[in-house]
Amino acid sequence: MSIDNLRNRIYKRLYRLESWFQDRATRLFAWLYRRPVESRETYETVGGDEVDAYMFSNESMLFGQHTPFGTILLNKHLLSDVSGQTETHVVQHELSHRDRNSVIRGLWWGIIFSMAVGIAYGLYGGLLVLLGVSVGALTKLFAYSAILVVTGIIVNRLEETKAELDALHALGEGDFRAAHEEISTIGERSVVGLILGVLFYPNPETTISLYNKFQQIGLYGE
Repeated sequence: MSIDNLRNRIYKRLYRLESWFQDRATRLFAWLYRRPVESRETYETVGGDEVDAYMFSNESMLFGQHTPFGTILLNKHLLSDVSGQTETHVVQHELSHRDRNSVIRGLWWGIIFSMAVGIAYGLYGGLLVLLGVSVGALTKLFAYSAILVVTGIIVNRLEETKAELDALHALGEGDFRAAHEEISTIGERSVVGLILGVLFYPNPETTISLYNKFQQIGLYGE
C-alpha cells in the first residue's frame, strides 16, 4: 500500500469519526436544549449548495439555532407554514452563525455561557444576603455579574447583526423585508421574548441601512 493510499484511508476514517461525533453531540445538545431532533433534512442554499439541518418541532417562537458543533437546528413546526423567503432567511441566518470562524464561534459560546453565569449570580444575590454574605462582597459580585451580562449582550448583538447582514446579502432587500414582515405576524411573543428581541437583534431597517453603508465602502459586493 502506497503512502498516499494510507493517508487517504486515515483521512476518511478521521472524517467519519468527526461526522459521528458531530451528529451525536448535536443530538445531545438539542435534547438538553429541550428540542430533541426528529429528523435530518437537506436544504439548498441561495448559492445552490446543500446543507444538512437537524429538525425539531415545537410551538416556541424559535425558528432555528446553531450549535457549538458546526450544525444547525430548525423548527419544522414553524417553517412548514411560512413562505419560501422566510424559510430561506432562517436557513441563511443560521448558516452565517455556523460558518463563523471556529475560534470566534468558540469565544462567542464562551461569552454567552459567562453571561448566563452573570445572570445566575444576580438572581441568587438575595439568597446570599440571607446567608450573611457581607455587603462589600455582594457589591463586587453584582458588579462582576453586570460586566458579564453587558458584555454578553454587546457580543451577541454584534453576532446577530452579522448573521442578519449575511442573510440580507443572500436574499436581497425585497425578500429580506418580506421575510421579516411575515415573521412579525407569526404567534405571540412573551414580554421576555420581546425584550430579548430588542436587546439581541437589530431592526430590519437598521440592518438594511448598515448593509448599504458597508456596500459604499466596498464590503458586501456582488
